[in-house]
Amino acid sequence: MMPSITPSVGWLLGPEAALAAFTLGLFGFCARVGSGENWNVLLVEKLIWALPFVITLVAFATACAPGARTWGWLGRALFFGYIALLFCAGRLIAGLGPGAKGQDAAFILVIVFGSAAMAMATSVCGAWILAEKSPAFGLWFQSSKLLGSLLVLVSAVPIAVGLGVVATIASSLLLGTYVAFTRR
Repeated sequence: MMPSITPSVGWLLGPEAALAAFTLGLFGFCARVGSGENWNVLLVEKLIWALPFVITLVAFATACAPGARTWGWLGRALFFGYIALLFCAGRLIAGLGPGAKGQDAAFILVIVFGSAAMAMATSVCGAWILAEKSPAFGLWFQSSKLLGSLLVLVSAVPIAVGLGVVATIASSLLLGTYVAFTRR
């Protein structure tokens, strides 16, 4: 029997803390790298391509923490994963400098790849949670590993579409409101 873990320790090992630490580290790194210079733009472009996958890895790696693997944890990993993705993408895109350097395309790229990566992680972790919560599903999954794995992969497609639509609408509303109130 696994010992009970207090809620405060669960939050320290949760996706919020891991993503906050990653975001602070990325902001510190971006503060050291100038903006708009030639080699910096190349570095930031590479980081923008990798960002959705790294954020997803950081958020969903906390599934191995004690007390994780619940539906609440999955919701927190998704919510805070997207929040960290938006903040980190905004900081990296600002590092491209002024002028037309594909900032809008970079943001779209981050949302699309972030939704795809988080959908894959959500389907895998969702199956993991369901196998722990429902012993019958766990036994079925063990007996038909190939079909179960195929269904987990296929389930990532509608999850990605749903996450992409929600992320696009939410980020558009939030960023539109931000621009409306900060621009004069």
